[in-house]
Amino acid sequence: MNRCCSAIDGVCLRRVNPLILLLLICIGISSIAYSADCCAPKGIFPSDPSSMWQQINGFINLVSIQSIQGKICGILLPEENYLIAGSVMGAGYQPLQSRIFDRIILVVSDKSLGTGAYIPKAERFVTSIGVTSSDEIFANKIRNEIDGISLTDACPPECFWYQLGFLQCLFGSHPILPLILGDIGLVDIESITTRLAEIAGDDRVIVIGVSNLASGNDLIELSCRDRRIIRSLTELDYRNLWGDTHSDAVELSAIESAVFTAALAKKLGANKGKVLKHIVTSGLLIHKHIGMAAIAWHGECEKANSTNRRAQISPAEGYQLWELAAAVIVRRQNIDFPRKLHGVSSGVFISVSRGDTIIAQTGDLFTTMSLAQAVKKFATLLVSANPMGRFYSKNLRGAKLSICIADPVDGISEPTSDMGVYVRLGEKIGVLLPGEGADIKPKRRMELACLRAGIPTKNLSVSGADVHFFTVRVFSGMLPLE
Repeated sequence: MNRCCSAIDGVCLRRVNPLILLLLICIGISSIAYSADCCAPKGIFPSDPSSMWQQINGFINLVSIQSIQGKICGILLPEENYLIAGSVMGAGYQPLQSRIFDRIILVVSDKSLGTGAYIPKAERFVTSIGVTSSDEIFANKIRNEIDGISLTDACPPECFWYQLGFLQCLFGSHPILPLILGDIGLVDIESITTRLAEIAGDDRVIVIGVSNLASGNDLIELSCRDRRIIRSLTELDYRNLWGDTHSDAVELSAIESAVFTAALAKKLGANKGKVLKHIVTSGLLIHKHIGMAAIAWHGECEKANSTNRRAQISPAEGYQLWELAAAVIVRRQNIDFPRKLHGVSSGVFISVSRGDTIIAQTGDLFTTMSLAQAVKKFATLLVSANPMGRFYSKNLRGAKLSICIADPVDGISEPTSDMGVYVRLGEKIGVLLPGEGADIKPKRRMELACLRAGIPTKNLSVSGADVHFFTVRVFSGMLPLE
C-alpha cells in the first residue's frame, strides 16, 4: 500500500503532509480532520498473505458443497477465531461461492458503543490479504432515511475481522456495509430492518450476522438450548427467539446481531433456514462449552432479471475481451479495456484450438470476478508454469482463441445440443461446451462431463454433485504471432 500504516487500537492513519499540518495550525484549526482506515488487530491473522489465503480456502473446501435452491438472503456465523470456528465459517461461506451480490451487509454487536446502531466512519478495512472499502453510497442513503443509525469513530470488534477474511477471499475488493449494533431493542430492530429492505429494493443483498449459540458447563443442557435456538432461527421466528432469550430460556452471545440478521433476511425474501454445520466445542475456559452454527436463510428462486442476469455486452466489447486474452497469451501483457466491463459478471471459458483439437482450455461457469478480471485470470492460467495448462509459442501457429461468455439456464432437467453441461462435486469440475457431443443423448453428455471431472456417473442425482446447463456467446479469432 502506498502509505504508512501505524496500528493504534486497530486504526490505521494516513500520514499527514507536514506542510499541510503547519498550514492548518497557522489558520487556527484546532481539530485536524483526517481519513482513517481500520486495520485488523495484530496477531489475529497470519502475517503472510499466502498463508491466510490457504487457511481460509482450506476451511471453505473442508466439506462437500451443499446445494441451496433459490436466493440466499442471509447467513449466521460464529464469532470465535479460526482455530475454534474456522470449519463452521467455511461451511457457511461455501454456498456463496457461485453467487453475485450487489450489497453485502455485515452485522456485529458491540454494546460498549451504547444504545443504537452504528456505521464506522472508516473508509476502508485492511487485512494482510487485501483492502475492502465501505459501501459509502449505501451507507449515506440509509443514514439519511433511517432513524437510529449513527456514525462512530470506533473500528469494528474482533469478530468482524474473522468474517472479513472470508469475504475478501470470496468477493475480492467488493465494498461492504459494516453495521455495529449496540444496546438495541426489538422494536428498533423491526423498524430498521423494514426500512433497510425497502431501500435495498431489487438489489441482490446478503446480510451476514455474527453470534455464538449457547454456552455453559453442562453439555446436555447446552445441547437442548442449541436445538431450541436453531429451531427458532431456521423457522425465522426471531420474535420467539428474542422472547426466549429475555426469559433466560436460551442464550446467545450476540442476540441483537442474530435477531437483526434473521429479521432482515426474512424481509429480503427468505422463508426458511438451513443448518450447514453445527458443533459444540470447548471454549477458552476449562469445562466450558460453546455452541456454534452456520445457518443460511433462503427463499424462492430470484427473478430472471436478478439471478440469471445476462451480461449486457456488445460485440465490440466482446472482441475487446478477446484482445485482452490474446495480449496476455501471446505477449504476456495487459491492455486497457472499457470501464463498463469492470462491473459486468458472467461465466467465462477460454480455449485455444487448432482444427478440431483443443490445445488448452480453462474457465468457470460461476465467478465473483468482473468479466475483464475473469478473462485476464483465465488467460494467465493458460500460460502459467503449471505443466497441465502450459503450452508454448510453437503451438500457437495456426491456433484459434475463443472466448465464451456463459449464461446459466435454469428450469430444465436435460440440456439441448446447443447448451453446455457443467458438473461440480467438491473441487472436481467437468465441463462440456455447447456443441460437444451434440450427436449423443443428453444423459450421455451429462455422464461425459462427470467422467471429465472424475465423478461417478451412476446415481448422479444422489451423488451430491451440482449439475448446471448454460448457453454461450463466442468471440473467436486466429491468434496473432509476434
